[in-house]
Amino acid sequence: MATKSEVKDAIYTFFSDGLTIVYPVNAIPTAYPNTEFTAPAKSRWLSIIASFADAGQESLGEVGSRKFIRSGSINVLVSTPLLTNTTDSDDISENIQNIFEGNQITLTDDCIIFRNARTIDIGPNGEFYLASVSVDFEYRVIK
Repeated sequence: MATKSEVKDAIYTFFSDGLTIVYPVNAIPTAYPNTEFTAPAKSRWLSIIASFADAGQESLGEVGSRKFIRSGSINVLVSTPLLTNTTDSDDISENIQNIFEGNQITLTDDCIIFRNARTIDIGPNGEFYLASVSVDFEYRVIK
C-alpha cells in the first residue's frame, strides 16, 4: 500500500525525469515542496505541488482485499520573463501536459493515473508572465 509521501515522491521524480527528457540542455529550475529554492531573476522557472483531494471506498470484503480510491491534483506554476511574448510559456505548459497525459506510474498495489491536464494563463505578475498547469491523478490502495 502506497503512502501519501510515497505517491508524492513518485510524482515529483516522474516529473523531474520528464523535464530532463524534454529539456536535456538548458534545464528549467524547479521548486519542489519543502525544499530550498531561489527563483532566478529574469529567467524561466517552475514550481510544482501535488495535493490530495478525495478518497473513497470502492469495494467491500475482508480486511486486506478492500479497495480504496485516492485522488488529487498536481499544479505546476510556469514563470517566464515578462515581455518575451507567451510562446515560451505556452511551449513549456504544453510540454508539462505531455509529460503527464496518457502516462501512469506503477505502484506496489496499483498505479497512479494522470488525467485532465489543462493550462490556465494567469498573466503578468511583477517581472514574470505566469501560467498554471493542472493535472488530476488517482490511484487505489488495498486495505
